[in-house]
Amino acid sequence: VWARRNAAALLRDDADLSIHQTEWLKDTPPVDLITANPPYLSVSEAERALDQGWGEPMIALAAGTDGLDGYREIIPQAIDHLNADGYLVMECGFQQATAICRLCEENGFVTVGVRQDLAGNDRVVHARRGRDS
Repeated sequence: VWARRNAAALLRDDADLSIHQTEWLKDTPPVDLITANPPYLSVSEAERALDQGWGEPMIALAAGTDGLDGYREIIPQAIDHLNADGYLVMECGFQQATAICRLCEENGFVTVGVRQDLAGNDRVVHARRGRDS
């Protein structure tokens, strides 16, 4: 729902866009762009967040002991589901960008970078699949 709303607000009316919602990348055809906001808290961080009243379910917050389990699943799959020169863009915890960049590089992405949020924290990792990946 949100992807369609954002696309309607941000893209031209004649933009060629199809949106696929899947469990990770299951049954995803080759695409030019994959975006993801996987769970990125450690289990202990997620437990603290829930104790503070966060309304999300544990499965939406926690990704293993270091918060990187989702990235370990998505990144190797993404390179096989991206067209040449396609991009993977993922939100991350502000202390995780270096580790996620390394995972992208280890899995064959050729251009990997980080964008900061408005507070200056590393918050988004973007990676491009090369033509020969």
